[in-house]
Amino acid sequence: MSFDPYSHSSLGEFAEDAPNLLWRSGPGNRREWFNKAWLTFTGHTMEAELQSDGTACVHPDDLIRCALAYETALDHHSRTELEYRLLRHDGVYRLLHESSWPFWDGDGFAGFFGSCTDVTEHREADRRLDALTSDRDALAHEVRHRVNNNLQALLGLIALVSKAEVAGEHSALDELHLRIRAMAAAQRYLFGLDNTAVVLISGFLEVLLQEIAPFYTSVRPTFVANGSDLKTPSEVAHNLGLAVSESISVISRAVRGPSPIPVVVQVDAGGGSQRIVVAAYTSPGFFVQDPPKLHRRLLQAYARAANCQADLHLDDSPGPRVILSLPLNS
Repeated sequence: MSFDPYSHSSLGEFAEDAPNLLWRSGPGNRREWFNKAWLTFTGHTMEAELQSDGTACVHPDDLIRCALAYETALDHHSRTELEYRLLRHDGVYRLLHESSWPFWDGDGFAGFFGSCTDVTEHREADRRLDALTSDRDALAHEVRHRVNNNLQALLGLIALVSKAEVAGEHSALDELHLRIRAMAAAQRYLFGLDNTAVVLISGFLEVLLQEIAPFYTSVRPTFVANGSDLKTPSEVAHNLGLAVSESISVISRAVRGPSPIPVVVQVDAGGGSQRIVVAAYTSPGFFVQDPPKLHRRLLQAYARAANCQADLHLDDSPGPRVILSLPLNS
């Protein structure tokens, strides 16, 4: 037998034996009937419940809120959804979720049907889950904070050691300084995002280059927007940023000339391709040499971590370039 809460005649046997706590009120909003489940829950007789109007067991702190909700529903003949605590027969308050619907008979508006479900365990489980999630987020925040602090400490240490070295004899230390600075900048940018599920690469690379560009001496890297963009998870974005930084380092070691050369970083996500191009623009007086093997290996390692392919083109005109190609489904 189906139960139509808007029909008085459908209450019958279904409502009496239903597992939910059910009640019915008249047009004046005074309750006139309770089913067996309600009486079993409260431990009261029908007569006792009718005398108390079904509110005697409602938690005192919830009474006013419930009364206002019922008053509003009566004024507008509208349904209600609310939660309140009801005293069980064993003296324990349980949290109930209640839905009530208006119904009509031949004379017009006749009152409300109400259905209550005990949701105590569900809400307690929700609170435990929220607590676990909060603890997890706090731990992740602390880990990221510590990582950033450690990177900043390393940068400070390298700067101190560099000052103690003879000028021109610490290029490897300078390159280490640049790599750690790129890691710190990438980590700091991603940490500041509200949502790291999807990262827009163009904005990320632009901020990254602003952070590391001043520390290059033989090149002048800049990000040039062209309307294309890529969306990747934060971990992929992090490794892509390091691959771009290493691409600039590779080019800085491959090109030699009388003055710093411009290096342009662009995202190309159109025409069926997803790639990042890091290109140098040389002029007469510059020459190209093979970069150190370590730089090549690091570039390939970062590219693999970002699930992309890195291709170095030293003989391109007007200068060498690195192309980082991502799979189309990334």
